[in-house]
Amino acid sequence: MEQEEEVVAAAAREDEDSQLIYRIERPVYNETLIQAQLLKRKEDTTTNSYAMLAAVPPVYGLYSSFYPVLLYTFFGTSRHISVGTFAVISLMIGGVAVREAPDSMFMNINATGANASDAINVELRDKSRVQVAVMVTTLAGLIQVTCLNHCLLRFGFVAIYLTEPLVRGFTTAASMHVVISQLKYLLGVETQPLYSCLTVLFLTCVNVVAEGLSSLFHGFPPRVHFQELIALGLCNFISSFFQTFAVTCSMSRSLVQESTGGKTQAIWVIAFIASVLLGLDYGLLVAVTFAILTVIYRTQR
Repeated sequence: MEQEEEVVAAAAREDEDSQLIYRIERPVYNETLIQAQLLKRKEDTTTNSYAMLAAVPPVYGLYSSFYPVLLYTFFGTSRHISVGTFAVISLMIGGVAVREAPDSMFMNINATGANASDAINVELRDKSRVQVAVMVTTLAGLIQVTCLNHCLLRFGFVAIYLTEPLVRGFTTAASMHVVISQLKYLLGVETQPLYSCLTVLFLTCVNVVAEGLSSLFHGFPPRVHFQELIALGLCNFISSFFQTFAVTCSMSRSLVQESTGGKTQAIWVIAFIASVLLGLDYGLLVAVTFAILTVIYRTQR
């Protein structure tokens, strides 16, 4: 009887020792670290595709997801904006890069029709397109910091006229442009691209739209007027010296949370149709012009 009690007591002590050995007082990963890992995985998967939209090697997408984010921690004030690569911005930069550095400029002289895939000097072409993307980013950052804020034009007031249907129509048309631009890689079809002018100006306008809408979250006004736009301009300008292409906040996370005065869905139709038929740059111009005219018409009645 006593031996059985000793055996039971020994087994209980071993059980207690095992519980002490494997007991964890606190979790190894906290919630913030897990969220950071999830965001990093999502960013790693999107930067490569956005770099293809910008017509630069994938490694430059990683550069654009690191340096601007690091700079935003010093210049930005919002806790909710996710700064990084954006499909529409990348698509517009890619249009400029391919237009200024087309494949026809880098054809090897000794190439024949049998090895047409080797006829292009890919290394020189990518280097030239990276230079074009960096110059566009530098120019966009300068326009954002100097002209659009406190020095000359103060163009940021245009965010007042951007209603929720306008933004939704523009982003829907932009998503269609992104999908259509990738069909040639999916189907293996070679096409001759067509480009429009004023890309740098409307690249900056898209940044104005995104940053203006990011300050419309109810209860979270920016401390300084257009501080986020200034921060984004500095991020684009400074990070361009590290061979990055232009970035902005994710428009899908910064859309308007509440109505900004639109009474009908006509502006959605205008923004969508104009962006699909005329391109993202002219489409945005038509949509903003239509929104301003409708606001002026309603206020003057």
